[in-house]
Amino acid sequence: MGSTDKIMIALVALEQVKRGEASLEDEVTVSKDAAAFAIVEETNQRAQAFGLEDTRFQNPKGLDTRGQYSSARDLASMARVAVACPEFREIVTTDYVTVTAKDREIELLSTDELLFTHPPATGVKMGTTPGAGSSLVATAAAEDEAYSSVILDAREDRSAASIWVLEHGFAAYDRPDLVARGEKYAEADVPYRRGERVGLVARESVEGLVDGDPEAGRKVRVFEDLPGSAHPDTTLGEGRPRCRQQGLRRRRGVGAGVVYSRGDFA
Repeated sequence: MGSTDKIMIALVALEQVKRGEASLEDEVTVSKDAAAFAIVEETNQRAQAFGLEDTRFQNPKGLDTRGQYSSARDLASMARVAVACPEFREIVTTDYVTVTAKDREIELLSTDELLFTHPPATGVKMGTTPGAGSSLVATAAAEDEAYSSVILDAREDRSAASIWVLEHGFAAYDRPDLVARGEKYAEADVPYRRGERVGLVARESVEGLVDGDPEAGRKVRVFEDLPGSAHPDTTLGEGRPRCRQQGLRRRRGVGAGVVYSRGDFA
C-alpha cells in the first residue's frame, strides 16, 4: 500500500472539514499515538462504508505493518470517491507551489511525474515501501472521458506503466448513448381504442462504457395498468440497455423512463 493510503486519510480529513468539524486553517496539537489511533479508526469505518472489502488500516502512514493492506480495485474506488471532492482535486493536480515561511520562500515540486509528462493526468498518489514496492494510483481526463489506473509493486517504471494503462483506456473504450432521449423503443395499446397503438419514447439518454462493437440492445417493460388518458410526459414503463459485452459498466439508476411520444396520445 505505502503512501497510497493517504488517499483515504485526505478524504477523511476533507469530510471532517465539510461537516464543519475542522478547518484547513486549523493548527492541531495532539499526541502522536492519539492522532494515529483516531485516524486509523475513522479510515477503517469509511472503508467499510464504501464497501472496500480488501482494505484494512493499522497505521496512517502506509508503513509495512501486519494487517495493513489494500487491493488495486479498492484503491481505484478510493480515488474515484476522492477526486469527486474539489479540494482533493486541487491538491493532487498541483504540480508546483511556493510556501512562505517566516524568513524565506520554499519551492515545492510534485513527485508525481505524470503531471509533467502526461497532459491528461490529474494526479492522485504514489507510494513506496520495502513490502509494498513501488506503487502509483493515477487518474487522467480528456473531454468527457476519465480513467484511473493502479500500479502495485511495479517491476518497471510505475509512471510509464500508468501511462500505458491510461492510454489504453482512452484508445479502447467509448461511452456512447445506449438509449437515446426521444427515440421510440416500444409501443402500447391505447386504452378503450381497439386496434390503436401509441409509440413510447425514452425520457432520458443512458450511456455506457463499452469497447469495440458492444451489440447493445434494450429491454423495455410497459406497465400493465395504463391510465385511461395521459399527457405527453406520463411515464408508462421503464427501459434498460442490455449489452452482450462483459465490460459494460452501468451507472446507478440508468433506467430510462418510457413516455408517450409527444402528440401521439393525450
